Amino acid sequence: MEVNIFNVGIDLVTKLIDFIKSWPKWLKTTVAILLILGLPLTGFFVGVRYALPSPSPGGIDVARYCKSLNFNTNNRDLCSSDVDLTDACNWQYKRNDLSIVFTSANPNSGICTDPQSSPIGGINDMAGYCRYKYSPSTTVEAALSGNTWNCQLKVNPDSACNWQYQRNDLEAREENGILYCY
Repeated sequence: MEVNIFNVGIDLVTKLIDFIKSWPKWLKTTVAILLILGLPLTGFFVGVRYALPSPSPGGIDVARYCKSLNFNTNNRDLCSSDVDLTDACNWQYKRNDLSIVFTSANPNSGICTDPQSSPIGGINDMAGYCRYKYSPSTTVEAALSGNTWNCQLKVNPDSACNWQYQRNDLEAREENGILYCY
């Protein structure tokens, strides 16, 4: 025997209407008033729930965010990694057999050399190397930290929040020196 869901639904609604018709008039009136008053109040309370600020999912783990972008170190504002100068030489000259030699303690005195120790030239596009190494970001910069070249990326707290909590609607706010996501 096949059951028609539509007919079963109509039967249930018909029985419910017949049941309500059997109620005394005062009960029907009371239920009607409660429904009329209750629906707007329900909407009010639901609206209040959505109007209140949502609690913060938590703070930002900048170290984990920087690691996800393949940087080795960080502080609150920057992700960074030391530059492998041999790799930078090979990138610049589109080779894989170069090394680097310094002519002084100055970090800008590095000369790329071939396997026979013949000088090829210096690294003149460290920022380009950093953008290549940490692509697709175009905001990675090269910087000196003491005598060491670094690739650095300024941390965007909003991006870090959205990455960490796998959302796209969060923004970072600072409270008492700590960044939280909202």
